[in-house]
Amino acid sequence: GLRPAISLLCEAEIYTPLRKQPQKVGGPNKMALNIEAQKTLFHSLVEKNIHRDGIKELMEWLDSTDFFEAPASTRFHGAEAGGLCAHSIAVAREIIRLARIFNYETVGGEKKQIYTDEQLFLVALFHDVCKVNLYKQSYRNVKNDETGQWERVPCYNFEESYFVGGNGHGDKSVFLLVDYIKLSADEKAAINNHMGFSSGDARAVGDCFDHNKLAVLLHTADMLAAYCDKT
Repeated sequence: GLRPAISLLCEAEIYTPLRKQPQKVGGPNKMALNIEAQKTLFHSLVEKNIHRDGIKELMEWLDSTDFFEAPASTRFHGAEAGGLCAHSIAVAREIIRLARIFNYETVGGEKKQIYTDEQLFLVALFHDVCKVNLYKQSYRNVKNDETGQWERVPCYNFEESYFVGGNGHGDKSVFLLVDYIKLSADEKAAINNHMGFSSGDARAVGDCFDHNKLAVLLHTADMLAAYCDKT
């Protein structure tokens, strides 16, 4: 029978509740992300599924950044403390789901897995490391619809300090990762193009997707995690 891509992952673990009890944050009740629980789960997923040379050093570097506390964006998906880690875990969940159906090819009449579990978890968990130390907390004034009063609430501002050119996103993640671990051509291309056709030249991105199923899986998982996964 086929070996499921989820072989090293317990679904119950990936669905571990990651939010604290509701708490009041500048207005309506909001569920705050449990940053410590997310960090523990992220470390566990890496330890169980990624065994590549340099992963220890990569995780030590990641721990020295704001990865686990940072938002995933300033005002779109995951625009809250811990949003970046939460999004990365969600992308791992989605790519595993997709891999059950699409991560196979027929060779000699038999279906075989194309990409290893390690590759799936690697590109999913680390595709957005470009966002570390990128968003700085600030404040803005927002009008409270209930009271009519203006309130000072926290927000995040985009402040880049590591300039690589290109799209400054997927390619930046690749730049950062290869300082610690070796990536295959497919892994580099998948991470570089995970934003899909907004990653760069549309024809080049399309050519990548035509020849690299890992890139398609990662991009699709990223979109599902950002727009459909509200857990």
